[in-house]
Amino acid sequence: MKKIALLTFIAFTFFGCTRKQTLVEPEGTLAEYNDHCYNGLLDGDEISIDCGGECGPCNFATPSCSPGTNTLKIGASTYAIAGTSCGNPSSQFEMDGAYIDGSVTIEIGENAPDLTAEYDIINSVPLSHQASIHFTSGSYGGLNLYSGKLYFSQVGGKYIATICNGMAHSFVTGVDYSITANFSCP
Repeated sequence: MKKIALLTFIAFTFFGCTRKQTLVEPEGTLAEYNDHCYNGLLDGDEISIDCGGECGPCNFATPSCSPGTNTLKIGASTYAIAGTSCGNPSSQFEMDGAYIDGSVTIEIGENAPDLTAEYDIINSVPLSHQASIHFTSGSYGGLNLYSGKLYFSQVGGKYIATICNGMAHSFVTGVDYSITANFSCP
């Protein structure tokens, strides 16, 4: 008899308690945007990798400095600079520029610039969210930036590179130079 009473109590407890459950999907899940908005590529109508257009807003990286448009400052010298080419010659994105005393090559470890990223400047082959920047100069020789930050923005379909707090050593003069720049692809 005790077993029947215990089983009846358990059955009433288990089956007698019901509540209405409503499925709620949290914001920011895969269902919110199209599948291509999560693939790590710049595709569809995205403004930057996996954001913009139908993929939701981008959180653009804001440069920590504000050099003048199309200017390059090496130490105390300021030059006008212009982009000469911009693209993906291999698996890495490359941007080239020129100024009266030389040229610059920026290489990032990605197929296209991420407008939401702050790139660390390194003096070697870049990985994701890293950049290698090399200047040639008649006055300073070759300048490989060994520190600083690189930012990309885009206006009218053209990429704009901004270099902040860059540091490079000149083996010609034996001096370390601070470098800031801002220039766009042609």
